[in-house]
Amino acid sequence: MIMKKKTINYIIILSLSVLVVLTFFLPERMIRPGKLIDAHAEIETSCLACHTAFASTPPQKCTTCHTVEDIGINTTKGLSIATENKNVAFHQELTKGDCMSCHSDHKGVMAFRPISQFSHNLLDQNALNQCNKCHSNPSDNLHSKLTGNCIECHTVNTWKPSTFNHEEYFSNDRQSLRDQCSKCHSNPNDALHSNLTDNCIKCHSLNSWTPSTFEHTEYFRFDRNHKTECVSCHINKNYTKYTCYGCHEHSRSKIREEHIEEGISNYENCVECHRSGNEDEAKRIWRNHSNNKKDFKFNDHDDDDHD
Repeated sequence: MIMKKKTINYIIILSLSVLVVLTFFLPERMIRPGKLIDAHAEIETSCLACHTAFASTPPQKCTTCHTVEDIGINTTKGLSIATENKNVAFHQELTKGDCMSCHSDHKGVMAFRPISQFSHNLLDQNALNQCNKCHSNPSDNLHSKLTGNCIECHTVNTWKPSTFNHEEYFSNDRQSLRDQCSKCHSNPNDALHSNLTDNCIKCHSLNSWTPSTFEHTEYFRFDRNHKTECVSCHINKNYTKYTCYGCHEHSRSKIREEHIEEGISNYENCVECHRSGNEDEAKRIWRNHSNNKKDFKFNDHDDDDHD
């Protein structure tokens, strides 16, 4: 029994010894995670060209061939690259020489890592403020008009979501620009926005497009007598005009009769006096208009008669 155990131990020790020897003499077959990229095919069997035993891959092994100053500009043979590849020429701006934080040349388990693994924290502050050294500006209508740096809206971790600080640019001394949203933004092509001429900021904030708030009470306050849908007053989804003749209570003939009786001939723009269903409030507003001798000639009312 003891003899049998010794035999097993000898076999195990011998097997381990063979594996260790093979690892040192044939590392490309024993521990290689995959084939090298084509550019490094000539050192396929020379593991120590990049690796140091028990010490991974120090950056100095890489920079022996790839000098930082030449990356993206000259080849490892010293030949000039015809067209400078700005997507890799940023290596000169790195603050830390850790090639393995982005690269792994084996096509196996540790395949060549995508650029999404790149950490912008490796760049110095000057490079962080010059995004166009590596990135091309988007060609859409918004970005084509901007001259600021990308980092003013975007982060170095992800492109979206982005945040543009309108207040920083449209402050009190630039109030006129604040009211010209269309310089950067296109009007939404829907039934509501296509008919509007007011500035976006009347409903939307500078911080977020949604949610938006339209101050309907500025024009008319809804009350228990006016619990209705938008289409009752705004015909065919035309929100630039309204009509009070969309309700059975408000026929043109009935409204005309009531106003003529009060000596009111200009009654087409209802909300000029009627800010709610409160008739006493409407009378007070009309008296104030009359006392101030203001000539109100509004034509926002839809003239269609809806009985």
